[in-house]
Amino acid sequence: MTGFARGAAQVCSAVVLRLLRLLIAFGAAAALVAPVGAQGGGVVTGRVVNGSADGAAVPGVAITLLPVTNAGPGQRLNATSASDGTFRFDGLPTGSGQFFVVWAEFEGARYQQGPLQFPAGGSELTVDLAVYSPIETDPGIRLTRQVVIIVPAPQQRQLTVLTLADVVNPSNQAYIGRPVGQQRQTLRFGLPAGSRSLQVLEGMQVNAVTQTMDGFADTLPIKPGQSTVVFQYLVDYLDNGLLFTLPTYYPHAGTQHPAR
Repeated sequence: MTGFARGAAQVCSAVVLRLLRLLIAFGAAAALVAPVGAQGGGVVTGRVVNGSADGAAVPGVAITLLPVTNAGPGQRLNATSASDGTFRFDGLPTGSGQFFVVWAEFEGARYQQGPLQFPAGGSELTVDLAVYSPIETDPGIRLTRQVVIIVPAPQQRQLTVLTLADVVNPSNQAYIGRPVGQQRQTLRFGLPAGSRSLQVLEGMQVNAVTQTMDGFADTLPIKPGQSTVVFQYLVDYLDNGLLFTLPTYYPHAGTQHPAR
């Protein structure tokens, strides 16, 4: 085996192991969702900082906390960041099946974290939210790597398709895209016709993903630096096989550049 082939094999092996770990972790997280004990003594605190301004505190930002259990989302709680950027939510349930999604609305974009959970036996959770100066035009978004792993299931005549993509925003601003209807769309992935059971495993918030004509798109900003997106889906095939293309558009708005 040549040095190049050996290096390529090592990279592919590392990617496969990472994807498998993500799948295992995703299944374990789903198994944790159980009936919630509503103790009501939990506290979530945090601070809003501007990542485009050396982490300066951002006052007056609307913060939303959404409790989530296996029964569905709960009632939203709202707060506003103080003069030093801090915020606080009290009286939250701390059961093992209780999760939280927290987001900030800043200059036309949403910055979100979650699902989050109190540590075992704990009732305090700190969530720092970084927001950024927004930009609607392409700051030079690059797709530096895209790996697609196809796992066949001959008896079911279906394929499980795992995709890992590395996205780089080289600026110190967040790319928020232009409005598409009532939403903004930033990074868009095409899926083959007939695909189903899409699961986002890393890099996107499930509640921020929207369906498109040929796949799905993220509606949250692309933050500065590198981020990794991992997702999987199922697609059926016949005895004569299946041929499909998987375009990735970056950025979504304006001139689109499909990755091949």
